[in-house]
Amino acid sequence: MVVVARWFRRSARPLPWREPGTTPWGVLLSEIMAQQTPVGRVAPMWVEWIERWPTPTALAASSPADIVRAWGKLGYPRRALNIHAAATRIRDEFEGEVPRDVEALESLPGIGSYTARAVASFAFGQRVPVVDTNIRRVLARAVLGIAEPEPPRNKADMDLMDSVLPADPAESVAVNAGVMELGMVGRGEHSEITTFVGRAVDSELSGNMIDLCPVGALTSKPFRYQARTWELARRRSVSPHDSMGANLVVQVKGDEVIRVVPFENDDLNECWISDRDRFSYEGLNEDRLTAPMIKGEDGQWKQATWSDALQMVAHGLMDVREASGGAQIGALASEYSTLEELALLARVTRGLGS
Repeated sequence: MVVVARWFRRSARPLPWREPGTTPWGVLLSEIMAQQTPVGRVAPMWVEWIERWPTPTALAASSPADIVRAWGKLGYPRRALNIHAAATRIRDEFEGEVPRDVEALESLPGIGSYTARAVASFAFGQRVPVVDTNIRRVLARAVLGIAEPEPPRNKADMDLMDSVLPADPAESVAVNAGVMELGMVGRGEHSEITTFVGRAVDSELSGNMIDLCPVGALTSKPFRYQARTWELARRRSVSPHDSMGANLVVQVKGDEVIRVVPFENDDLNECWISDRDRFSYEGLNEDRLTAPMIKGEDGQWKQATWSDALQMVAHGLMDVREASGGAQIGALASEYSTLEELALLARVTRGLGS
């Protein structure tokens, strides 16, 4: 495991609570915030909280209502109440200092075995085994030689992690953190342990990760917190943005499109759709002009009728063609445009000689 510690020191993700000078309170706060929440969302919130409540005593002085409001949309607000209760206990029973002992840490509200050991290791540099789901997965493959870990067994898992920890406390801290950074690439017989993937999945189909994720409703950013699924009316449709005619389901609440999801069709798109189909409905609801506007001679934009706007565009295009030739005319289209709209725009542009 020495190589893991060496790799971690060289390649660890730059997280604010890993900066020198972070207090044990800062580490404890980060561990609770990061429970079932991506660290990318936690990091800016953690910075705000540390600036506002730099000590447990400072946070305990605020009301639980203030803490929950500050928690915002991190999810699972019970954690915010646990943080307040833990800070109050630390103030009243530990003289405002986060305890060093694992058992004392476990006595705090909302602090389980993993969090207590993580704080003891990362905040106080103690040689204690830290075990979470990722560590169990790595131990199963790298140490036991099996594809998937067996059901959790707290003592056996701790003993196994303890057996691979270096004797030096500083090295053990790096190993505990480093093993967590290890991820998995591939599936089944192609699985392998490798380093953390530092880039997002980014392609014209990346939105399908929403449907793969068991909590996809939480990762679909435009739809998140907008409605409950049983509140939505569903309408079958066909993709307006690809030439395959992928099958879609348009989900509507009231008179507003809230979400677009694939409709399974093994002969066409199976269970996939492009990101343009999945997200372009935002163009119906946001940043959209509901009436055309024309810039007057005074340079100000003024609302106009469609007839006036189209006449002005037609005269403008004809004037450019007569003055400079059709080859000087180009067209720009919105990324939300449908294939039919793009085809019609191309016909108009070609008809002008471009």
